[in-house]
Amino acid sequence: MKLRWSHAVIYVRDLEKMVRFYCDVLGFEVADRGPVDPENLPGVDVVFLSQSGSDHHQLAFAPVRGDGPSTTLDHMAKMAAKLAAVPEGDGSMLDNTTLIYFSDVGDKHHASNREWPYLVLGDMGGRLNSAGNYIQYPHKGHAGHHTIASWWLTLLHAAGAPQDGFGMIDNQVDPDVQRGPLGELLA
Repeated sequence: MKLRWSHAVIYVRDLEKMVRFYCDVLGFEVADRGPVDPENLPGVDVVFLSQSGSDHHQLAFAPVRGDGPSTTLDHMAKMAAKLAAVPEGDGSMLDNTTLIYFSDVGDKHHASNREWPYLVLGDMGGRLNSAGNYIQYPHKGHAGHHTIASWWLTLLHAAGAPQDGFGMIDNQVDPDVQRGPLGELLA
């Protein structure tokens, strides 16, 4: 399964080094490059990269300001490290936690709401089958499609608060796939 995402922005300390790595090692191509804000930040460029002919950019690199964090995900990594350092039961607090990060714009900057990538750290004390998985469900209108409600129902089941439905039913999608959890993600 090919990894696919769109419009992720990463703040980096060494722009050219990251561009070389992503292009030379990971197979991205520079789709565009230009000034971030020529009036207020002269000489500071943003670089857009893509592996897909259908996306202008899947990834954008912008220089980090000062000594700030390199990415928004640094906050998640720091939180995960803090949780891992706190003993709890037979493991750590991280072992019994699930951190979820997702884009509020779905599959691209001006979202069509066809893809909503989630990054999941932790497995709720072994109740989620999330470790090391990359899962992409089919788009709306295709067999095997699920709504985001299915993901939230999965979390509720794993947390011990099972529900059969969540949110509003999409009348354009089979109601049966909008009920209950995603069984393959429950341990």
